[in-house]
Amino acid sequence: MPPRGRDEVMAALVRAAGDLLSERGPSAVSVRDIAGAAGVNQALVFRHFGDKAGLVRAVLDELGGAMRDDPAAASLEADAIAGLVQRHRRYLDVLTRVILDPESTEVDFPYPVMRQLVADASLDDVAAGRIVDAVAAVLGWVVFQPYVAAATGRPAAAPEEVADRVAGLVGAITAPLRAAGGSREV
Repeated sequence: MPPRGRDEVMAALVRAAGDLLSERGPSAVSVRDIAGAAGVNQALVFRHFGDKAGLVRAVLDELGGAMRDDPAAASLEADAIAGLVQRHRRYLDVLTRVILDPESTEVDFPYPVMRQLVADASLDDVAAGRIVDAVAAVLGWVVFQPYVAAATGRPAAAPEEVADRVAGLVGAITAPLRAAGGSREV
């Protein structure tokens, strides 16, 4: 049964857009594709979100908000980071595809997780820089590991294995922060 009412329609569109954007990125996904996957008329995208960029912002807001609100987002511990990457892989996929997509210039990106990670007033420029480097490493690994593996003739790593490797890398990048004051609470 197709979604009915404003809230159901909007939720269906955000869910469908998130699925398609995580697989293909904005340039390869049309409003018609998203509406079809959501089971609604494409005019409803424009009614509820203004345009495709508005829908992309809504997807990033929803997925990013869920990651931001995850208690592990405030941790620098490897196990917490590995779990965070696994639980929010869809957000990371959408975010990186949107960032790398030529259409991304049309989207005013909401980065709630990124802002939270560096918002702690006690972080000096060096510490904030380490957090930025760690986030860049996570996004790069999540997106490019399967392509680099394929290019070298290796199978792509399982999501759990990627999460563990990413956690180790982030742990190495943020080790001086943990040594200086333990896990941050945001």
